[in-house]
Amino acid sequence: MVATILLLGMTITMFASIFVFTAKNPRAQPQTLTQFTVALAYGGSGGLQVTAISITHLSGQVITGSSVSQAAVYVASLKHPSAIPSPFTLAAGLSGSDDWDFGQTWTMNLSSYSITSPDNLTVSVISNDLLEYRTTVVAVVQSTAPVFYQVSLLPDSIGPKTTYAFNASARLTFASSSGDTVSVNLTELGGSSSVALVGSGGSGLYYYSGSLTSPNPSGATTYYIFLTAKDPNGQKSMYAVPLLVTS
Repeated sequence: MVATILLLGMTITMFASIFVFTAKNPRAQPQTLTQFTVALAYGGSGGLQVTAISITHLSGQVITGSSVSQAAVYVASLKHPSAIPSPFTLAAGLSGSDDWDFGQTWTMNLSSYSITSPDNLTVSVISNDLLEYRTTVVAVVQSTAPVFYQVSLLPDSIGPKTTYAFNASARLTFASSSGDTVSVNLTELGGSSSVALVGSGGSGLYYYSGSLTSPNPSGATTYYIFLTAKDPNGQKSMYAVPLLVTS
């Protein structure tokens, strides 16, 4: 009985000593997670070039440094690893400021580095040799297919075995402003397989004029003239225009 009481007493004493010792030690302060968000801007030929990058400091500690050895932003292209050989300073994207606080956006013009969609850009923020943030951004231009909204074909009906002046025009909207093409397929009328319409994405108007000889069907038949529009991203639309060949 005495031994049991002594053992319990020793246990209570040891527990109390450990509790007092740990209570005196300072507790670790909660760490604030440093967070950023990245956005890309596009332009240039066909709207495919990455022209700028913006990185917004969302939360966490202030990043400070007047040189790349103290704080730096790295941007690396997967498709062209050597395109951006050196890191950027904070001041280069913060209008000369060496302090990057939360809520501020660091912005850099990338037009001179010839980075084009599609690509993967890895962004890293380094502070005092510590990696504060890293992410990979997919650089891809979301393109929509060209849209035909006004198509004209003259004449729209012709007699058999007739040579005539053929005129086609189309108005379209493209997601890009250059590098767009529109062609007309004349195979069903015995002409060349594909002829480019003249025009530009800036004006939206494309046209073709030429001389064709109509087929000689056994009876009145409707043929189709196919217009094909394509942008630099490979988005494509087709439009079928009916042409009646009378008997």
